[in-house]
Amino acid sequence: MKKLICRLAVVCASVVAANAATNTVFQIGTPDGDYHEFAIAGNWEQYSAKFPNDVNFIVGQSDAAQDWPYILPGPDDGWAG
Repeated sequence: MKKLICRLAVVCASVVAANAATNTVFQIGTPDGDYHEFAIAGNWEQYSAKFPNDVNFIVGQSDAAQDWPYILPGPDDGWAG
């Protein structure tokens, strides 16, 4: 019985994961492993100048090539200002 429940759980999880992948609310860029479609592509040094007040991306209005950097710094990234 435990094996049946485990298998059922795996099947249910697979169905949920498959459905979640098809219900995209919005997407920035193309999931192709290439970052050149985003702002400052390959030039992380430009982050502070281009995004002095952090990133502000408005879905349906903003342009990924101008408004979404290819890299998003974390709190320990001093280069980001």
